Amino acid sequence: NEGQYLDPTTGCQDCSENEWSAGGTSDTCTQCPAGSEVAAGTGGSEADCTLERSWLPAQHNTFLDIDMEAAPLEIRSDSALGIGDVINVWYYNAQRFSAGGFTIKLDSPPTYFLHGCHNERDEWTKLELPAATVKVWRITITRTSGVRIVIHCNDKEVINFLISDSTCHSVHVGPGVHDPWNGRWMNKEELLYFASHDTATDYYRPYGGN
Repeated sequence: NEGQYLDPTTGCQDCSENEWSAGGTSDTCTQCPAGSEVAAGTGGSEADCTLERSWLPAQHNTFLDIDMEAAPLEIRSDSALGIGDVINVWYYNAQRFSAGGFTIKLDSPPTYFLHGCHNERDEWTKLELPAATVKVWRITITRTSGVRIVIHCNDKEVINFLISDSTCHSVHVGPGVHDPWNGRWMNKEELLYFASHDTATDYYRPYGGN
């Protein structure tokens, strides 16, 4: 039956939660795409996997409340590598002063840079990402020993970067004007902002919201 797999010893068994199977003689179940769900024993195809209810639609050019100290941020994208879609995330404090952020280009190969730390023109770093088209990104910022940003993609750590004087430099923001990294990254992240040229982010939520 749909939603089941064939165990050679015990016969037909329900697929686990968030897995699906077309049934028949299949002896395995397939995991739903990241960030989606289906009840145990009910998924007969990937189309039966539905978006987890905790996801919020990503609103662009809008300040969104967030508390990175309470929980990491998760965002969900559904873009194939190589088509050039972009994840563009900015953080701000309550007074709307920049608190850093990052850009990820889903090119082939994918690359990233940190706002207020790297130079957008020539400081892009290559990433090794999971092959799945649907990706859930978990962003954690800690200050226990300096400012560190860690990003997981489908539970694989892909960025682990200590933001400091030795890894960042002043960023040119206008004629004769340079902005030091700590002028941004030392601010508390209280607002989230997806820029208009973010073409990849579809949903967001606090980590653990499912």
